[in-house]
Amino acid sequence: MMVGLAALALLLAPRAPLIEPVSTAPSGLRLASALIPCFYAYGGYQLTMNLGADLKDARRRFPLAITAGMITVVGLYLLLNLAYQRVLGIGGIAGSKLAAAALSRATFGPSGEVLVSVAVFLSAAGFVNATIMQMPRSFYAMAQDGVLPRAFMRINPDTQVQEVSLVFFGVTMLLPAFLLGSFEKLLNYVIFTDTLTLAVVASTLFVLRRRRTGDGGFSMLGYPLLPAFYIACLLGVGARVFTLEPSLAFAGIVILLTGWPLFRLGHTLFGGTAGRST
Repeated sequence: MMVGLAALALLLAPRAPLIEPVSTAPSGLRLASALIPCFYAYGGYQLTMNLGADLKDARRRFPLAITAGMITVVGLYLLLNLAYQRVLGIGGIAGSKLAAAALSRATFGPSGEVLVSVAVFLSAAGFVNATIMQMPRSFYAMAQDGVLPRAFMRINPDTQVQEVSLVFFGVTMLLPAFLLGSFEKLLNYVIFTDTLTLAVVASTLFVLRRRRTGDGGFSMLGYPLLPAFYIACLLGVGARVFTLEPSLAFAGIVILLTGWPLFRLGHTLFGGTAGRST
């Protein structure tokens, strides 16, 4: 769909005028603001790690899958954004709540807008489906380590569904959606908590490499400069969200800081082994 829409729009749709909106904001702030939805669009690559225990020959297949997947997604988004810029213009993109639908309308008319809107909805549903598959698997592993109650390991013998994990995940997913009230606030909340969490998790790489923890591990080019640059980008985007939505950012910080006490509490209550193993 993305290749077809972009290609047909570049071939058939009229070009937007080359009049660009003028912004007085510093270029660094504009870039940081643009990276907020970009990080949301490209996010998800790290979630493949949660399925590691279910993958055969993970040491060989993980790097191939992640690299091929990221290159494919980046290529698709760059092609589609080229069509956005040529057909809608920067001002048209900024004024469109659904850029893909606006591009389809400019190319095919009102019927095309409806068709692409439905396709975008189905794409989002596919992401939700992938998330529903991998998140309960993480709860299962945490219950195995004794950090969560053993109820999270319960699997329906007839359907193979983790019912307790799915209910818990559904509640924690829907509550912020109802409380925040708009997609923009939900986007800022998710990106802020994600960037902080990913920065903390990525920083452990330096400690684990120094301790030589684990069996082998993966070699990577550019270490340690590349992960340090990655962490700096995450913190930069998080700082920009903090300036735009300080109340949401404070809520995200509180949630992040409660993680360690809850981990230790669960470890004590349920006799976990995760603290000793890591």
